[in-house]
Amino acid sequence: MLALGAASDLRCAKIPNWLTYSAMGGGLLFHTTQEGLSGLSQSVGGLLIGIALFLAFYLLGGMGAGDVKFMGAVGSMVGLSGILPAAGVTTLLGGAYAVATAIRHWGIGTGAWRILSPFLAWALTGRLALAPPDTQPKLRYGVVIAAGTVVAQWWTGHL
Repeated sequence: MLALGAASDLRCAKIPNWLTYSAMGGGLLFHTTQEGLSGLSQSVGGLLIGIALFLAFYLLGGMGAGDVKFMGAVGSMVGLSGILPAAGVTTLLGGAYAVATAIRHWGIGTGAWRILSPFLAWALTGRLALAPPDTQPKLRYGVVIAAGTVVAQWWTGHL
């Protein structure tokens, strides 16, 4: 599922609903058959937390809805105990990826200013001042979600 989502995001900048929804269902079904209602609740919790953690990035225009659903699918598969490490590593890798992409796209000076200025505006005014989405480089977070999940699963001894 991770490889398919990453490959699709790289190829066409989209993670299809058939993949995210079937992965969500597969995670729920697997945990339910393995652990009963306890497994179902762990899987549902992971799914909801995975979506909730990345929903703000979507609402701010930093990622697409497919990325949010993809993280939800990850949550349904890794459950409550695995979603925070997966999301944490993904966030760290995603931040490094976004900074590298911004610097590559705009250069060091402008890239650094574009990254820091929304936070400076927030600190001074209490409001985020984001650049229009069409002026930002396009990021492929499906790849980062897949990599972050694999690293987190390895780090926590589940791989």
